[in-house]
Amino acid sequence: MIITAPPAPAGLAATRALAASRPVIVTGCQGGAFVLIAAHDADANWINIMARDARGLVGMVMPLEHAQGLGLELQPQRGGRNAPLYTQSIEATIGISTGISAKDRACTIAAATTGAPDAVVSPGHVFPQVPNGCADGQADIALRLLGDAGLAPLGVICTILDSKGRDAGPETVAALATDLDAEIIAASDLM
Repeated sequence: MIITAPPAPAGLAATRALAASRPVIVTGCQGGAFVLIAAHDADANWINIMARDARGLVGMVMPLEHAQGLGLELQPQRGGRNAPLYTQSIEATIGISTGISAKDRACTIAAATTGAPDAVVSPGHVFPQVPNGCADGQADIALRLLGDAGLAPLGVICTILDSKGRDAGPETVAALATDLDAEIIAASDLM
């Protein structure tokens, strides 16, 4: 008789990757596929990789309470009910030059993780996003994965675009996952 192990819960490989400081790519969610890393892993190298290889907007995800602790207000929401919820953009108070370099954005992310209101100013070059209450929202999924990995609910995400600036298709996502040694998970696997 052959005994097989029960199937792994959805997201187990993804949460293990995050816990091991590896990226995760999430597909099938509002706003398109995105790369996620834990905020404490967001050094200048990772910010550069996300901007160069994923090509989308590099931003942070955080709970609303953390954003409020930083003194950040939500951007007006004029889109649909399920549109992403962004706060004011941020910049670290100290340790940066122009704010746009990968090093400066990594410094801003590190400053924002402290939760101290005087650590960041607005506007800036990092775009925090908070959960919008939608099961397939980027921030909602990212924070769930971080929590399931036992990590602080602070992450860095970047939407994936193809080489022509369009939403990434499966081939682009698969190639990026290989390049980054990233786990891929579908949003539907987490619902």
